[in-house]
Amino acid sequence: VRGWKKKTEPGLFPHFKQQRIHFAACGTSQILFLSQAGTVYQSEVVTKDTAAATKEFFITKPQLLKSLSEKNIIQVACGNNHSLALSKEGQLFAWGQNTYGQLGIDTKGASQPVPQCVTSLTGMPVAQITAGGEHSFALSLSGAVFGWGRNDRGQLGLKDTEDRHKPNYVKLLECKKTIHISCGEEHTAVLTKIYSFGRGENGQLGNRETGDQLVPLPVNITDTPDKNGTENGLTTKPAVKRIFAGGNQSFAERNDEVGLVPSVNPSALNTLKKIMTLDSLLEKEMDKNTTKAIVRAFSSSQNLSGSFLDVSKDGHFNTNGEACAQKLFPTNTQTIINEIQQQLIPYPCIFDFETKLEVLSLETKTLRNKNSQPALRLAVSRDRIVQDALCGLTLNRSAGYFAALQVQFIGESCVGHGVSQEFFTLFSQELHSNGQIFHCSQYSELLWFPRKEPERGDGFHLVGILCGLAVSNGFICNFHFPLALYKKLLHVQPTLEDLKELSLTGEKLQKLLDCEDEDVEDIYSLQFSVAEETADGQRVDHELIPGGSRIAVQKHNRKQYVDAYVDYKLNTSVKDQFEAFSQGFRSSLSVPVVNIFHPEELRAVIHGNTEYEWELLEQNAKYNGYTQTDTTVRNFWKVFESLKEKKKKRFLTFLSGSERIPAGGIRGFRITILNLRRNEPDSFYPCAYTCHMTLDLPNYSSIEILEEKLLHAIKFSEEFNAVPPQYL
Repeated sequence: VRGWKKKTEPGLFPHFKQQRIHFAACGTSQILFLSQAGTVYQSEVVTKDTAAATKEFFITKPQLLKSLSEKNIIQVACGNNHSLALSKEGQLFAWGQNTYGQLGIDTKGASQPVPQCVTSLTGMPVAQITAGGEHSFALSLSGAVFGWGRNDRGQLGLKDTEDRHKPNYVKLLECKKTIHISCGEEHTAVLTKIYSFGRGENGQLGNRETGDQLVPLPVNITDTPDKNGTENGLTTKPAVKRIFAGGNQSFAERNDEVGLVPSVNPSALNTLKKIMTLDSLLEKEMDKNTTKAIVRAFSSSQNLSGSFLDVSKDGHFNTNGEACAQKLFPTNTQTIINEIQQQLIPYPCIFDFETKLEVLSLETKTLRNKNSQPALRLAVSRDRIVQDALCGLTLNRSAGYFAALQVQFIGESCVGHGVSQEFFTLFSQELHSNGQIFHCSQYSELLWFPRKEPERGDGFHLVGILCGLAVSNGFICNFHFPLALYKKLLHVQPTLEDLKELSLTGEKLQKLLDCEDEDVEDIYSLQFSVAEETADGQRVDHELIPGGSRIAVQKHNRKQYVDAYVDYKLNTSVKDQFEAFSQGFRSSLSVPVVNIFHPEELRAVIHGNTEYEWELLEQNAKYNGYTQTDTTVRNFWKVFESLKEKKKKRFLTFLSGSERIPAGGIRGFRITILNLRRNEPDSFYPCAYTCHMTLDLPNYSSIEILEEKLLHAIKFSEEFNAVPPQYL
């Protein structure tokens, strides 16, 4: 067996350099790996006897479970010798040993090498799956608990010790609001309050007993008084966050923090609860009886007149209880909301990157709907991308920049997301090459603000607007800006590391700090000043500190010099230029939503992602007029896989308008391969409908013709087309 030997220390698993694995489950004889794309890989754990009467363990190379590759798996679990997988659509699959019915399928006792659908739970919205030694559990979205498999220790919680070959509803956990299940070797724990059942000889049930338990019983976790005693009137109640059941032990993770809103007056909350019952005034259901009452009330003039008299709820002078409650409701609600908001943490670290992207998208849509502005249209020439774009923004300055952006190239008819994406790609290329607005570092090829005013005085402001529009509209634009710019946008102070990224001077300053010689002054001959060239070509010295031109840089003050130099280059010398850019950037974005990002994340949102997981492109592809197994489709992916990295990137540009992928990664980059069923397909070239991420791929007669036509299209095509509606 060729695999991985047992190691005593953690080591890098060598087989997933191209995939992103976000979960792994281990059994006695198998390991499952779940990728972010929803595919499952399986390794076998093989034991081998040695001459020393010990055993060596080997892990085989992970193999893709092809039968699950199209199922979009979101959870996996391993028992000793069986496995479970849950798809996004709610299907449950099981495979492996079935001696005790742990697979939950009709075939009793027979092992299943290939994943089988557990049909007994079809239609049940499953939220979680878990596996013990030889038993399995599933939890529905409503909190219903189902168990099956080995039950000799009562680990299924069904009041007996009989094995179950199909999922059985654990009635004793009904109405317990179960939110999580964890299985040990022969026992089970569920999280509501914590209930445990099954084998208990090692105390793993947490009930201070060592006998088996056939029914679920709660595990007591003692409350802990607040360390401040009764001064603040608080007690700390142990909130169990997660539970873990191992072979012969169980763990519960407690959260002993004081309540999230400790400062809210309890009486105020009680008042709010009473007032909130006013919702019933607004949410009345007209059932059959109500409908009949209305018909009777309006059937005669007497009833019609009387129906408008509400003697029991006289609101004279608005002094009745209901009127007072309506007046108090906004005041009391706002008071409590203010108190709660003060407890919230306004830091970007509380969200993961994917959540931040969702918040950004939602906030942008909300802001756009609130302003309800027509699309911001820019008409640009391919020969004057930057000039035309900035002129167009100037003409639309009074309209605001929260609208959707729509770009059209002069002389071309097509508009849409793909055209606008190509505009940003071309804009960034021209901005980088012409040097009319930003200075391009020869060392790093990154753009930075020049000290001289550009030819166009409002250029920084307008480029800032375009940068913000790229974010709010979901376009990728590699502006070639260094991380320092995004730090400044988020009010993070740039450091020497940022200057090192931008300029060779940063490396020289690092050598100055690393110098061990005492005679720093003689070696470097530096003063606390910077030589600058003015607009008219004259050379002047700028002092980094008062009197700096007369202060030599020595070993004891070199750190002060480096800090002052970095601050001058990245802050002071470009203050006005950056402020103009920043104002433009924030004029087209919601300020709070920008602030949830770290600088590295904000740069990734704008510049795009260059971590290509090419195999996910095929896994996520959709087909229109083709199937995944068609010869032309298989030939296309063979040709694509054979391309060098540079040509694969050019294919992305051909298909989407940019060689970079969205910040969330290529798994959110879904392409469609379209067959328009043309006559004589060998006469046509592939065509990219960038607005829809669709590749029109003729049904070529051979892989050689396909390769020739595809490479030609990638190299020469710059045309955008619109897919006929009937094919979308």
